[in-house]
Amino acid sequence: MKFCKYFIFIIFSLSLNGQIKELDSLNLLFKKSKDTCKIHVLEKIFKFHQENNNIKEANFINKQILFLANKNNYQTGIGLYYMNYYFLNNRINNNECLKKMTKAHLIFKKEKKTYYYLKSCIILVDLYLLKGDKAKAIKILNNNLNLSKTNKNLKLTGLFYQYYAEIELYQTKNYAKANYYLKKSLYYYDFEKSSKRYYSKLYFSLAYISNLIGKHEIALKYCNKGIIQAKDLKIKHFLILEKINSLLLLKKNRKAFELAKKNEEYYKLNKFELHSNYIYNEYFLLKSSTLINDLRTVINTFKTINKLKSNDSIINIKSTITFYNYKLKNLNKIYTISLIKQFENFNKILIESKDNEALLDYYEFMYKAYEKINDYKKSNYYLLKKCEIEIHLANLKKEYMLNELEFQFNINEKNNAIEKLKIKNLKKENDIKRKENFIIIIVSFMIILILLFINLYKINFTIKKKNQKLGFLLTEKKFLVTEIHHRVKNNLQIIIGLINAEVKNPSNKNILQNLQNRIISMSLIHELIYINDTTSELPIKNYLENLISLLSKSYEKKEVKITVQIISEDNLINLDKSIYLGLIINELITNSYKHAFKNTTVGKINVTHYKKENVNFIEISDSGLFLNNIKNKQFGGLEIVKIFIKQMNGNIFLNTENGTKYTITF
Repeated sequence: MKFCKYFIFIIFSLSLNGQIKELDSLNLLFKKSKDTCKIHVLEKIFKFHQENNNIKEANFINKQILFLANKNNYQTGIGLYYMNYYFLNNRINNNECLKKMTKAHLIFKKEKKTYYYLKSCIILVDLYLLKGDKAKAIKILNNNLNLSKTNKNLKLTGLFYQYYAEIELYQTKNYAKANYYLKKSLYYYDFEKSSKRYYSKLYFSLAYISNLIGKHEIALKYCNKGIIQAKDLKIKHFLILEKINSLLLLKKNRKAFELAKKNEEYYKLNKFELHSNYIYNEYFLLKSSTLINDLRTVINTFKTINKLKSNDSIINIKSTITFYNYKLKNLNKIYTISLIKQFENFNKILIESKDNEALLDYYEFMYKAYEKINDYKKSNYYLLKKCEIEIHLANLKKEYMLNELEFQFNINEKNNAIEKLKIKNLKKENDIKRKENFIIIIVSFMIILILLFINLYKINFTIKKKNQKLGFLLTEKKFLVTEIHHRVKNNLQIIIGLINAEVKNPSNKNILQNLQNRIISMSLIHELIYINDTTSELPIKNYLENLISLLSKSYEKKEVKITVQIISEDNLINLDKSIYLGLIINELITNSYKHAFKNTTVGKINVTHYKKENVNFIEISDSGLFLNNIKNKQFGGLEIVKIFIKQMNGNIFLNTENGTKYTITF
């Protein structure tokens, strides 16, 4: 009941806008329809309210759509509610709109409602572009363009091309593609009268592109067409401003001035002083008045712009530059210098804005101002900068022509045309850029050299520090190893001393003396390491002489005169092998002293060392008797010899023809 009352109120409010006949038919249809059909009737009423900015009423209708859709489990109705939510909250809560439109998109796809599905595609593209997600927007357009063509919905197909054009125009800056898509969009809109309201926006975009690429006459035609068909006041004023800009670019300064003056009167009559378009109109009026030399209008317009205090800093800067460019010839040097200092702050802002027209005016003022104060170096610098912008604009036109060819020719013809244009461009640009490139190469080379020298210095410094550290560690290691060997030698000397004390006991004498001699042979190695300051190799001759000397003193007998002869080369021996070798020599010399000279008063022991083909030979022989009973316990030392020989990876050979002779190889 409450809904019906509100519905009657809605019809009454719409009738006041001259729409009573259509609403009568809607009312009749609403009463006779089922609930699902009522949803579509309500959708029509929602559109009326939305177009008339009756937000409260539109919001109420949308809630009723959701209520009926849920009541009847009508998924399409729920999708329509989400879509209408977008129309009510667009530009207010875009994230929520995107969530709801994604749901609507999926519902329409599932329910196979092609028209609503394509419409949801367009809305999602708009939302993704607002979010800055160009990739998703293009993906939706690419995936659904053919569907809109096959469905023969010309208006939606036109919208698809219009969004393609917006992406190319404002994001990728490919003006040729944008121009192509705008014309395609116009082509599809021509088939539907309801699409005429989109024309003015398309004509504005086409005029804007035409002015960018230097086709100002064509831009003027588009502006005139757009102004005639424009229903949206905002778009109409944008078109008027673009028309003034086209006239200025065509050097039709008087016409531009008259149109800007007329437009100014319109803004003032309609109290549009704070309208964003008003200050742009004033800028064009200022520029045109300087070109026709209307001093009074120049001064008044510049004052008006300063009073308006626009938030757009670029338009304020452009107006200031235009004004002082005009006044420059009448300024004295002191005032000109102060202006130069003030204008130097504009450089960064204008470069960031990428407003080529403003940069041209700025560089023109700066080179003239510096010329006026006789600073020709800086004057030439800004003149070159101005030339660079002009070259850039010329290149933009060439780039557009190049892109346009891609849409007019097949692949082979297109590639040939591009190559020809590239060659032409390269020939022209090479003359300009040759000097610049040469300077850049030299500077780059110098920078690389400097960086290389810095890196080399850093690397050398790091290596030097590491070498110092390694040298310190090596010295420390040598000291520690030497100290260890010294302490091992001392400890072995202590053990030898303890054994000496036990040797006094006759029962232990033989065992302890053997043990003592073995320890002496090892201790001697550590002593030689300490003396020779080495940790890996020992002089074998020195070692043999010292070891046999100690053994001779240990086993010396008054009743037998034994002579020991040592013949050795000055070779070095590995430290690990020297320990085993010392123990082997100890055992063999000990056996010779103990057992070889029992029945004689004179004896001789020969120890010979030499190296042949990288193999060490040590021969130990005596003139005594050879003992056959090698397995006897008292000769167990020879079993130890075999073990040590094996550890050294060596061999031992025995010869008993003239006394006893052992030959050891390793």
